[in-house]
Amino acid sequence: MVLMGLLLSGCLGQTLPIEPEEPKIEMPFLWIRGQPTTAMLSWPNFGECGDDDWSGCKEPDTPMTVQHVTCDGCDIIDDPTGKTSQEPIALVALATTDDKITVTVDMRFDATGARRQVVAIAVGDHEVALEAQCRLVDTATLANQGSWVPASLVHDCTTTRLPTETVLVFPSIRTYHGNELFPFCVGQFNLCRADAALSMTPAPTQWGFSDTLQNYGFSSAYFGALPPPGSAQTVSLSAHLLDGTTSSTSLAIPPLAPSGS
Repeated sequence: MVLMGLLLSGCLGQTLPIEPEEPKIEMPFLWIRGQPTTAMLSWPNFGECGDDDWSGCKEPDTPMTVQHVTCDGCDIIDDPTGKTSQEPIALVALATTDDKITVTVDMRFDATGARRQVVAIAVGDHEVALEAQCRLVDTATLANQGSWVPASLVHDCTTTRLPTETVLVFPSIRTYHGNELFPFCVGQFNLCRADAALSMTPAPTQWGFSDTLQNYGFSSAYFGALPPPGSAQTVSLSAHLLDGTTSSTSLAIPPLAPSGS
């Protein structure tokens, strides 16, 4: 193995060896078909700051080169083969299966010429349908809590609701493997797909979120709070799926409890 000394600025003249650590592929485990997925490829250099107070010490910058990429279960749409960089290199691909996805990358650590093959595993999935759940919360509590409402303050939609309660709708997209996604660009939640437009009637007056996953067994913790529904008996929802189709669903709005109950 070849070792080279590299002087680090800010490290009081100390030297660190140029020596490859483990090459890495960092990527999501779940790949949704129709949505580009990015895997980050890197091969960091050995880095150690020792026992001294080396303020500003960092790993030496050393380039690596991507020599070959294959993917079983996906189509590569941005192939990084041949790219050299001191920073992580992106590989962008589209899942083509609902089964196992295997990404295999050959890398070279340029400073020493070391070569390694790295394999990473994921699973493909695809969107199936829009779903929604109904919950109730005390209106004054919602006003006090703002956009974050603990699940302990939210309760099931029953056969009736009180005039002091607000209806919360929790939408999500169910996948083939039973996962639930929230890709919608609504409220302050902007980690979303621009094409996953969500329509809801009546329209929510605000959007918020809750730790619903742990309490109700479904993963969409984001909700739309409805205005007083008046004579409306249902809430209707629709959303575009990645396959180009539109999925729709509806929920019954609990009527007001009889006066005096």
